[in-house]
Amino acid sequence: MTIENILLCSLAFLFLVLLYKNLGNEEKRSQLPEKFCLFSEKTGQIIEMRLLRDNKALSSKQAIGEEFIARVKIIFKTVCESFAEGNMSVLKNYMEPAILEAFEADIRKRKSKKETMEFSLICFDSVEIESVSPGNDEITVSFVTEQINLLKNSKNEVKEGDPMVVAKVRDFWTFRKSKHNKWLVSATQSEGIYE
Repeated sequence: MTIENILLCSLAFLFLVLLYKNLGNEEKRSQLPEKFCLFSEKTGQIIEMRLLRDNKALSSKQAIGEEFIARVKIIFKTVCESFAEGNMSVLKNYMEPAILEAFEADIRKRKSKKETMEFSLICFDSVEIESVSPGNDEITVSFVTEQINLLKNSKNEVKEGDPMVVAKVRDFWTFRKSKHNKWLVSATQSEGIYE
């Protein structure tokens, strides 16, 4: 995104925030458009922006901040690596019992077939908060990552995956705050290869 586009977006966002705050009631606010577009004559790009009507959702997401994102990135990487290694003692520190059982069952199945898994996280393309519970104690995050996943048989031959192919994967993980203020993974869902 060019500097011109960033400035256009910033000005448009500021205008919408001021307009939104100065409109007195919900009926007037509901008359605002769901989205609007800006056209950059310099680059020929069309920038689309959406208006968030739910102020509580916006403030909740802002309140969570970068510290939470940094923390869940570490959890994501640690859980994925530990799952590939079959390291249950580490997984217990980051997962709620119900989801832990599912991961453990998969690890046992892999070990019974004498299969091994290799996981390499290349990078995070994006990490975004998808939803926040009213009490801010349950948060769903989408991770778009580039990774290499290999499943090998007992002869160390690659059964699934390709060591030369980096896959872009989108995952949705839900984190729930424990009694000890620790964020634990409570649910995972993968969309697989992401385009």
